[in-house]
Amino acid sequence: MSTVLTNRIIKIIKDLGPITFAQYMRLALYDPIDGFYGGGKVKIDPHEGKGDFSTHPEVSSPHFGGSIASLASRIHSEHPLSYIIVLGDGNGTLSSDMMDYLKKLNPELYNSVSLEAVDISLPLLKKQKQKLESRGHSANFHNISAVEFPFGDFSNALVIANELIDNFPGHRLIKTRNGFTEFYVTLKNGQLTMRAGPLSDDAAMFVERARAMGRSLEDIDIAEDDVIANPNLIRLMDGLSRSKSIGFLTVDYGSYRYSNSSIRIYSEGTRLNFGPLISPGDVDITYGVDFQVLLGAASFDSRFYCENSRLFLNRIHWDRDFNGFPDYLHRDLTLRIKPQNVAFVARGMTIPNLEKFLGDANMLEKG
Repeated sequence: MSTVLTNRIIKIIKDLGPITFAQYMRLALYDPIDGFYGGGKVKIDPHEGKGDFSTHPEVSSPHFGGSIASLASRIHSEHPLSYIIVLGDGNGTLSSDMMDYLKKLNPELYNSVSLEAVDISLPLLKKQKQKLESRGHSANFHNISAVEFPFGDFSNALVIANELIDNFPGHRLIKTRNGFTEFYVTLKNGQLTMRAGPLSDDAAMFVERARAMGRSLEDIDIAEDDVIANPNLIRLMDGLSRSKSIGFLTVDYGSYRYSNSSIRIYSEGTRLNFGPLISPGDVDITYGVDFQVLLGAASFDSRFYCENSRLFLNRIHWDRDFNGFPDYLHRDLTLRIKPQNVAFVARGMTIPNLEKFLGDANMLEKG
């Protein structure tokens, strides 16, 4: 148990009163000293069971990054890219593999594009820097949250995020006969516990925006699961929409059809059965992304959603572009990665042009 962080949170509540679950989650994950990510405790490993968890870029390395390089090259052929911005790249595997492939696939783009690595965790950002530089790639590194990143300063950018949004601090809501109430983290007999209270301003903003996008929150049966209000998701999409970014690709787990999502706790390769208030700073806290809200908040010309990341990644797979490079052997991504959800929004590209980039798009829902 992370006694130091637990005691700090208890002191905050004693001094200031109950805090939202989002505030608790921010401390547990992103505190720069004792947080799971912020303090550098997380272990991301390509071999499931050896670290706290594995990710698409790790398990399918180097092919996931190669697929992203292929997508970037195709977009660049019609809409020149000035920046590739990678948000929350963990160990740096996605960026490093992407740049390895881009160097061979499209030297002109490789030499002209500026790679921007963004991470709220300084220890992880240092790992990304070390891995990229060890492979001979240059980048700019930004120790800042994705929500606070100034996308408006980076025109003609392709923005990439893999399993990032599911870790945004979220508010836990529960439906009642009178609407929604919010869970707050408070104390009982000196221990962390949760109790219901009125919606905070952030949670109320999310509910209002979600309803405006057509998300029927009141129709969801959440007798067992709570709704996770993710206002930072909306803020991220608002920031991207106001910028001059060309496209945003995110791969994550969640749903387009449902807004309810259980909190999940992971540590050392295992999904744990205890609640999120135990061992803050020592475990990962995550939940499914509401893709309908994500796409609804995106003011882009075109929107794609795919329930199965295997389908999407195989449709942009680099092997179509790398036939001339025998040292890169094709491996079927469907055998190496678990299916998640994909959202891709683009500016200045029509649906037909996106279909050309993505291949057979019949399996993709068009927003």
